[in-house]
Amino acid sequence: MNQKIIKYFKPLFFLFIMIFFISDKAKADSLRELIPSYGVIKPKFVSTQVSIGSGIVHKIRYKLGDKVRRGRILISIIERETIRNYRNTLKGTVAKIHVTPGAAISAGMPLVTIVNSNKKYMEIAFSPDESKKVRKGLSVLSQNKKSIIGTINRLSPIVDPDTGTVLSFVNLESHGTPYRIGEVLPIFIEGKVKNCQKVIPLKELGLYTTGYKVKFISGDKACLEEILL
Repeated sequence: MNQKIIKYFKPLFFLFIMIFFISDKAKADSLRELIPSYGVIKPKFVSTQVSIGSGIVHKIRYKLGDKVRRGRILISIIERETIRNYRNTLKGTVAKIHVTPGAAISAGMPLVTIVNSNKKYMEIAFSPDESKKVRKGLSVLSQNKKSIIGTINRLSPIVDPDTGTVLSFVNLESHGTPYRIGEVLPIFIEGKVKNCQKVIPLKELGLYTTGYKVKFISGDKACLEEILL
């Protein structure tokens, strides 16, 4: 009886072993691409008062860093013996004062910039080639903890003619991290899972200088492809 049971389960045992090794190999030979980049923290809401006409700066009511409520007078301009007051349209902080008292201004010149720092987003600049790997909805990870800090919600359809880059915009999920405006963060963009002929720790890359080439690097791992001679 025992021999019959052993005879019956022996093929199943070997089948299980084969499935285990095949699945383990498939897992080892695939790797999610992590695209390294840098993101800049920017405010969602910015308001810059612009001069309507020509004149002389009479009085600047606030200084850099002051908190300002909506409707308050920011700056007064003398225009043809009358004074025009420019009022704040956004509750926030004085981020930049573009003029000085007594300065002559013309129509269209920026005067004072107000920033609301409560709402922020991340801006990432990619080269045109890098942008082909990126799409809306991809997760953005911190490079140090590899935790999700946001998702790409918009990607510019054109290349910026001044910088030659493609901009993407990220909704932040800070997980309690207080990001500062202007802060530059090293990040990873979580790409697709790709097949690799060999996955190795990055520190072992020197052991595979012949016979293999690096397909891509993902964090602390490398995806290798065999060089066919």
